Amino acid sequence: MHTTNHWLDPAPCVTALAIVAFMHAPTARLVAEDQATPVSQLISPDRQHIAYGQTAVGPNGEQKVRIIVGNADGSHRYALPIDAEAVDEVQWYGNDHIAYVTEHGEDGYQLIDLEGKPAGELRMPPGCDSFFHQCLSPDGKTIAFCGNYAEVDQEFGSAQDRRQYIRAHPDVKQMHGLFLVNLATQSVKQVLDETVANLPSWSPNSKYLTCGIGHYVMDYPLAIIEGETGKVQRPAVKGTAAGWSPDSNRLATVTDVVQGGSWLGGIPMDGCIGVLNVAKFIESGETQVTHVSDPPANMSTKEPYSWSMSGAYGAVWSPDGKWLAYRHRDSSRNEAKEKTSRDEVWLVQPDGSGARKVLNHGAAELAWANEHALLWVNKGQFGRIDIELDGNVSLGPTPKAPEYQFTVMGRITDGDGRPMEGTEVRAATGIGTLKTGKPVKTDVAGRYELHFGPGMFSLAGGPNLQAATIYAHKPGYYERDLCQNGNLGMANFRPKNLEEGGWHFKAIVYRGQPYKLDFVMLPATQVIVELVNPNGEPLADYTLEMSGEELYPSSNILESKNTNDKGEAEFGDVPLKKFWFSLGRRDELRTASIEFSKPGEVRYWLTYDDIAGTLTAESH
Repeated sequence: MHTTNHWLDPAPCVTALAIVAFMHAPTARLVAEDQATPVSQLISPDRQHIAYGQTAVGPNGEQKVRIIVGNADGSHRYALPIDAEAVDEVQWYGNDHIAYVTEHGEDGYQLIDLEGKPAGELRMPPGCDSFFHQCLSPDGKTIAFCGNYAEVDQEFGSAQDRRQYIRAHPDVKQMHGLFLVNLATQSVKQVLDETVANLPSWSPNSKYLTCGIGHYVMDYPLAIIEGETGKVQRPAVKGTAAGWSPDSNRLATVTDVVQGGSWLGGIPMDGCIGVLNVAKFIESGETQVTHVSDPPANMSTKEPYSWSMSGAYGAVWSPDGKWLAYRHRDSSRNEAKEKTSRDEVWLVQPDGSGARKVLNHGAAELAWANEHALLWVNKGQFGRIDIELDGNVSLGPTPKAPEYQFTVMGRITDGDGRPMEGTEVRAATGIGTLKTGKPVKTDVAGRYELHFGPGMFSLAGGPNLQAATIYAHKPGYYERDLCQNGNLGMANFRPKNLEEGGWHFKAIVYRGQPYKLDFVMLPATQVIVELVNPNGEPLADYTLEMSGEELYPSSNILESKNTNDKGEAEFGDVPLKKFWFSLGRRDELRTASIEFSKPGEVRYWLTYDDIAGTLTAESH
């Protein structure tokens, strides 16, 4: 392991001001080198107000990105719209300004006042690339970032422009690791030249910075860095995602990871909360860790398949240092690969005693308003818990939450408008190769309600836009329009560049907004074919595909069958449309189109002449 502790001179053309105005801002908010500006998350430094990011969904799926501001008790909240695709991080910069970034990997912070007016930015030198994480010190003087730094002498329009420039100029010196940016002088100090792919954490007095060293691994060796000198200490402790006590003496970290494999922002989801006394470590080298949450778990079996994982993360201390609030997550997947999860918020004392659950759901953000009030934000919703009152109420078991937040519902009838009971409806979701979910069946009135989740999962929620193809099926029938109205997408919110993305969905289903979709089922044809050679001899074990110009969505063929020892293959539920038969890939050898116009059973001879290279069809 290597440690480097030296200041890097700022590029000569970079201004010495830490914050410069937006082009449309009349003035810039400046940072004096000897003047601290208190920084805090969710609750303002004076504990009077709250601020958090929210991406709301409008009635037509439109995205509403804003910052919510209000009183610390949640009253008088109002929205400050942000012109961005998302808002990734929001924190207070003093009591009258908000610092935020709009996407993960954005360098520096933008500033607005409490009316939403631009108030400058916390800028980093142009060679800084915080593609892993960045965090602002509690005194507002320093940004720590994980990523790369290159000594360049020019500004760039975007991070992508900078990266392209550096790739095109291999002579430009580039360093990797953990860096500190002095906002007043715009100087950069490298304190680690090892990868740090998890969010560093500042002590409340801004004296120390801690992080776990590594890139999405099972065990992160803990590092404690002294900000002023850059001195690095490495206790014999594995841990990351640390929360500092208010007196800057103790550290609550995710430790004792079982095996990793699932992370949230680089944090393993199968670890427990451990408390390290940093003051004792610095004084005497003591590295005893007190475990304060339940032991983590991560286990699976092959037959029958099952998987379960549990762990704790994200600890925050009460202002008096007497309580820790942390998140707990249980996840499981059964033999059908259906995933469910349970998210909770717990309280515990630093010695591990007094543990109790205070929320039956997760929290994206936690902060203490005072010694008795815990604030939380989850999925854009805000709440407040009085731990002496609400925290003692029995919450009961936490319900499992399936990943089925999207709903399609409707009615299925026959050609005369009569209800079709027992018709199966299913969803295929994802991107590229779609994942097919369990079907539901229509009731006696022909009605159904289908719930499903993303086909591509991640702890961060997966891609915003995915396919959600809805199919209806009943033996002996086909859907009148080949389920083309079921060619849907699914998204958390409507993408701004939807028309430019090459998607051709009929509509998009949004989380929490049921979509109405009706189908009409008509009698189908059953097609039996016999594949023979020019001498009339059957051809066994040949793969025949049936396809046509009109197909079900997300399909490139209607059906594929192998011939039996008599050269026969049966294609069921064939729509009354035009289709052809083919041998080989990409329709290399196929018959002319055949129009199927009547329900019932029909038979065809298919003659394959391998010498002539032809495949012909003749009605039986």
